[in-house]
Formats: sequence, structure tokens, C-alpha cells
Amino acid sequence: MKLLKATKYKVISLTFGELVLKGKISSQDRYNIEQRVREKGFSFTETYNERKVSQVKALLLRYRDNLPVNDKPGKLSAFVSGGMQMSFSHLSRIFS
Repeated sequence: MKLLKATKYKVISLTFGELVLKGKISSQDRYNIEQRVREKGFSFTETYNERKVSQVKALLLRYRDNLPVNDKPGKLSAFVSGGMQMSFSHLSRIFS
């Protein structure tokens, strides 16, 4: 957020794996923001599949962080397909 406050773009949302800015971003501004973000160890993704992979990674981190200590965890494939609102076979094709 600190990096983005220096820009003229309003942040609509910023969550793990996704940044949404208001308005169309110029290619020069995008390049500048991307450079600053990369310096902090993050990167941008472009394609549909890359976005879906990033979203699944965020879901997996949430799953890991919320694993019950003594209880048997729920089925991972059901958690991911439910969180992504996609069939697990479709998600598998994206990853392969």
C-alpha cells in the first residue's frame, strides 16, 4: 500500500495475490509500479491461468493456516474447488 500511495491511482482492493486499481493505468505508470513492486519481492501476473494459479496459492495458504490442530482436515480438492468456484478437473488442467 505504501508503494501505491505515491501514485495517482486509487486502490480498489489489495489482497494476497491480487491488486485492483481504479481506472486505466498507463503503460509507463504500470512499468514504474511493477518495478517498485518487484524490488519488494512481488510480481505481476497477466494471463488467466497465471491469475488462477495465484488465487489457488492464496487459498492453499489459507487452508494451511486454518488447519485444525487435532481434527482431521477437510478434503483439499473440495476446499480449492469450492474457494475458486470451479471444478477440480478444470483447475488441474490449468496447473498442468
